[in-house]
Amino acid sequence: MTGFWILWLVACPRRGLEPMEVPDEQPEVSVDLAEQPAAFRVVNGPWTDRETGLSIDVLEGWSGQPGTVDSELRIRLEHASSGASLEIRALEPAGLVPRERTGCTWEFSDEGGYSSLRVTEPVRVSSCVPNDPGAPRVFATMTQHGGWDWHFDLLVPQGYLAAAKASADSLLATVRFGS
Repeated sequence: MTGFWILWLVACPRRGLEPMEVPDEQPEVSVDLAEQPAAFRVVNGPWTDRETGLSIDVLEGWSGQPGTVDSELRIRLEHASSGASLEIRALEPAGLVPRERTGCTWEFSDEGGYSSLRVTEPVRVSSCVPNDPGAPRVFATMTQHGGWDWHFDLLVPQGYLAAAKASADSLLATVRFGS
């Protein structure tokens, strides 16, 4: 019986490929390589955002992916052992209000000395409780500097609060704002 199927596969005619339509003219697209985002990861060392002047030391255990030039997301850092991530955003000034996040509700917000950011400007911290109990909790640290509202959103998976918070505090202590 197996011989029949092999004979059928070999001997039966197959339908050829359909011809592909080729346009008469190719659209001309100019690509300026200087405007394209860099596809690299930042690991163990200093990183500076050339657009805003923000600098941060990417500590051991963290790695990051810079955002695109025109994005409010400047860099997203990930902590290997806890699974936490830190999103750093530069937003138009709006008075240190937590930005809307889908799937969670901002339940605590206060201005004070809660943060390890080394800045002289006021700092507001907020926490966003997820609607889904298994989703990460979000801890936002916000300040203003250089004409931007800076949002440092720490996303912490369930069960990793202590490790993620301690590591993120060390990371935030390395933030510097350029002129």
